[in-house]
Order: sequence, then C-alpha cells, then structure tokens
Amino acid sequence: MDAASQEQYVFHYLTLIDMERARSSLAHLREATNRHIQEALFRDAVVCYAKAFSGNKNLAGRKVLRIDESFVPSSLEASHKEVLSLRNTIVAHVDLDKQAPNVSVYELDGRNRVTFSVTGYERIFTSHLIDPLDSLAAKAHAFCFAKLEALESAA
Repeated sequence: MDAASQEQYVFHYLTLIDMERARSSLAHLREATNRHIQEALFRDAVVCYAKAFSGNKNLAGRKVLRIDESFVPSSLEASHKEVLSLRNTIVAHVDLDKQAPNVSVYELDGRNRVTFSVTGYERIFTSHLIDPLDSLAAKAHAFCFAKLEALESAA
C-alpha cells in the first residue's frame, strides 16, 4: 500500500469511528431527559459527523483529506448541508451574522449600560435534525467501511 493509500485508509478508519460516535451520542440523546445533556450530545454528534468534511490535513500538512459526499442521498442533502452549516457557524465558530445580535445601550445612574441578545445559541439543538443526522452517519459509516475494504483489496 503506497503512502497516499495509507493516509486514505487511516482517514476513512478514523471517520468510521467518528460516525459510530455520532450515532452513539444520538442514541444517548434520545434517552436523556436533561436539556443540557441533550444539547451536549447533539453538539458532539454534529462535530463527529462534520469532521470528515472539513478539509483535514494529511501528513504533509495539506488540507486534502475529505470524505466523498456521494453517499448522501438527495432526500438528505438539505439536512447534510444544515448540519455542516450548524457546525461551521455556531458550534465551532462565533459567526456574528449567524448569531443575530441585538445590542442596546442605555443610561442608568449616569453611566452607560450595554445589554445584548443573540439567537444563534437557541439553534444549537435542533430536534428536527436528530433522525436525518443519524441516517447520514449510518450512510457515511457504510461508505467508509466499503472504502476500507476496497483499499485492503488493492493492497
């Protein structure tokens, strides 16, 4: 197995593990009753799923490792894009345009006071994505497993 194939093998194997973790977090989320725990498990599932699509670095430091999205069925494309967007704009970054900030300045006791609100954090746990994300992680898992078998056969 050449070096590029070895990198692909390791990347797909690690992605296989991440998809198992995403599905495990979603399974625990379905049983959890505490909202904080549900949010944490959902964030974990989003991060584990999205890692494979974020332009990961190979051993030479180039961002070339990415899972092929061909496994995503057309019926789940919108959910796939929403999960990746959620990870990229709210879960892993603080993109203010997605937070929709509202800042107010007022005077109290001769001093300026500032208050603000954001709506982005309210969208971190979006229950409509639980089942589609579980399906996507299962399909990505199957895709990675087939990719590993193909790389092993070619070795």
